[in-house]
Amino acid sequence: FGSSLLRFVVWCPLIMVKALGSTATQAVRINKTPCKGTKRSPGINMAKPVERPLPALQPQVQTLRADEVIEAPTPPLVVTDLDQALSLLDQRAAGAWNDQLAALKFIRQLAATSPLQLTPVFGRVIEMTLIAASSLRSGLAKEALEAVGDLIRCLPQELDAVASQVVPILVPKSVSDKKFLAVAAAQSCKALVGPNSAAVVRELTELARDKNAQVVLTSARLVHASLENGFDLGAAGDDVQQSMMSAWAGVLSLARRSESRDLADAILTKLRTVVSGEAFEELAANLPPREKIAVNSLVSSLEMSRSQMSSSSAGFREFLKTKRSAQLENSEHEK
Repeated sequence: FGSSLLRFVVWCPLIMVKALGSTATQAVRINKTPCKGTKRSPGINMAKPVERPLPALQPQVQTLRADEVIEAPTPPLVVTDLDQALSLLDQRAAGAWNDQLAALKFIRQLAATSPLQLTPVFGRVIEMTLIAASSLRSGLAKEALEAVGDLIRCLPQELDAVASQVVPILVPKSVSDKKFLAVAAAQSCKALVGPNSAAVVRELTELARDKNAQVVLTSARLVHASLENGFDLGAAGDDVQQSMMSAWAGVLSLARRSESRDLADAILTKLRTVVSGEAFEELAANLPPREKIAVNSLVSSLEMSRSQMSSSSAGFREFLKTKRSAQLENSEHEK
């Protein structure tokens, strides 16, 4: 046991020194290991970056065909006078619609500010504007439809002279499948309603024979609105009265839409109040049997309603007379 203890005491310090020496040596070796880059940490490169000159840009020339060349957009045309606007509207070239659009804008502005300048050429302006209203260019057609309404509003005294041109185009356009064109035309149709245009009422009445039920309904609304706004049907002339009788009697007897029949009933009722009984019968004398039956039924209903009103008014007068007599008797009895 004593020899074993002696060996432990001798070798223990040597083992500790050897262990410490190996650890220190390993630490120094770790500290001297250079830092290598990894995928997550690329490491630090303290070297100065190498400056390389950029390559010189070489100009490239590309040859285009004629159909590949894009022209720069031309500025909008400025229209300065009426003659120029009429000349532009008269163009028929395929690419002239931009110029026509500028001309229409000028005409609308002139109608709003100085309408009397358009009076000498009103018919020509309306004719060209209506041609533009049928354009395949929707923007040009819409502008033309709005221009027609502006011209009619600003110069209503010129409407009779152009009614045969305006009404047959404007009213069907107002029921177009293209809604934005229909809205523009409908706004312009409102300018047709007035108290002084017998020609417009005649043209609208002719449209009552149209095959399109929507056109018939629109024309009925416009005629009824004209009558409500003070159109003098009695002074319109026999030709207008006869045309209205034949056209609206047909609508009254044949129209499928109840609103169209109601409006025709109101128009013929107005005609009956203006024209005397014998003259009204003469207007209805040449009607086809079915339409004549419808008119006679209308007249009978009107006479019946008048008799009921007269009888009710007579009964009311008799009631007042009796009540007054009773009051007098009571007053005398009290005295």
